[in-house]
Amino acid sequence: MPIGDAATTLNGRKLAAILRDGDSVIRQVDASGFRREVLQAPGPVLVDFWASDCRPCDLIRPMIEELAADNERHHLKVVAVHVNTNEELAHMCGLTSAPTLVLYRGGQELNRVVIQEIVGRVTEGAGGQSTLVERFVPEARDAVDAMLSQVAPPPAQPAGAN
Repeated sequence: MPIGDAATTLNGRKLAAILRDGDSVIRQVDASGFRREVLQAPGPVLVDFWASDCRPCDLIRPMIEELAADNERHHLKVVAVHVNTNEELAHMCGLTSAPTLVLYRGGQELNRVVIQEIVGRVTEGAGGQSTLVERFVPEARDAVDAMLSQVAPPPAQPAGAN
């Protein structure tokens, strides 16, 4: 189900142009790079499994770009897998729809968020396309934040605390 046709932008540029121009801070990986970039990575890795012509993929891209750009705060590596060109890898990872965000650490899957499930939930109560988009993005962000809390660094101890 299409969920709107407004252009998704990052810093004023359409995402299609960002991805085409290679300005994305998210490293695109294929099946050959997946083992090295994800499974053998020393720290947590968030994988954005996305598809071409996928409106929910476009809607969450700015959030994923923000996480990737702010990796020091999140202590998180972010990569993306284009499922249209990596169907075997998507199947191997058990994907049922795109976008799906999967969190790995030490080569093991910790959690996943199937974004299409969020779209389904908010569609049930949406009164129109604008309401759907307004509800979808915050719910997706909440789901990702909850997932990332599994790998959050411990809070800093106040000076002098034991």
